[in-house]
Amino acid sequence: MELEPAQDWNNPGGAASGGQWDQAQQGDMDEYIRKVAVSQVKEILSN
Repeated sequence: MELEPAQDWNNPGGAASGGQWDQAQQGDMDEYIRKVAVSQVKEILSN
């Protein structure tokens, strides 16, 4: 699994390299971190 929030095009709030060009990418980065990134980091650290 690869964790790159700067390249997350699938989750709202995940920044896209070069800017957000699709409405589906719009969102809050803090919410993205709480809902997506934290659980991914926990999974990586537990395996």
